Amino acid sequence: MAIDLGTNPAAVGVHLRRTMMLRELSCLLGGFGAELETFETYRDAVVQRNVLELGTLSNRRITWDNIAKLYGFRKTPVFRNFHRLWQRASQRDQPSLALVAAMSRDQMFRESGAWLSGIPVGAELGSPFFLVKVAENFPNRYSALTAGSLSRNLTSSWLQVGWIERKTMRRTNPRVGPGALALALFIAWLDGHSGEAMLATPISQVLLREIPEPKALLWEANRNSLLNYYDSGGISDIRFPGWLTKEEEVELHGAL
Repeated sequence: MAIDLGTNPAAVGVHLRRTMMLRELSCLLGGFGAELETFETYRDAVVQRNVLELGTLSNRRITWDNIAKLYGFRKTPVFRNFHRLWQRASQRDQPSLALVAAMSRDQMFRESGAWLSGIPVGAELGSPFFLVKVAENFPNRYSALTAGSLSRNLTSSWLQVGWIERKTMRRTNPRVGPGALALALFIAWLDGHSGEAMLATPISQVLLREIPEPKALLWEANRNSLLNYYDSGGISDIRFPGWLTKEEEVELHGAL
């Protein structure tokens, strides 16, 4: 049986129904210690203990279903390392980490990142920006009602991570932390990429358009022991010691 890496790149995604739920994610991950809990523990925290302070049992179940689909909450390579990086990250760096994790499991959110990152910083988004982009890129796929809901959810998510200024609806210059870049490159590596090719994947490209000096951020990630980065004679080598268990390394050896 193939190992569950923790990504779901082909999934249409949660944004048809909800946003990336950054507040809920932060509350849930902050409600425990630094150790990674089981899927059942996280589920019970939302559904039974109501740590998110939701009004009804039905809403708790729906919220859990969506947040679990978007982030995983299972001890896969991606979620386990996302959780580890989250615990190490500053509060200002956590949104970009959540962004990477969500894009790896929501195709539409990943697509919207490519659309938005192509807009210059300071430019005002046309209204409604995402509704137009959905119609252009996915003609006749969604009803007007569904497309409208999707557009609002995408807008809300990018507002949550600070890529759009709420009052003016202008593109901002968002913060991308070293952990977010490390996670994006790890996902690229799991997908079989290496060296410079890891920087060319859709998720990596969304981030790199916002990073003035990508190599400087890579060296910062290296100094913080988030990954191992070497660059000599124009040849880059990026490795992830300790990111996989021994069992995962054996399982993935042939594929990677």
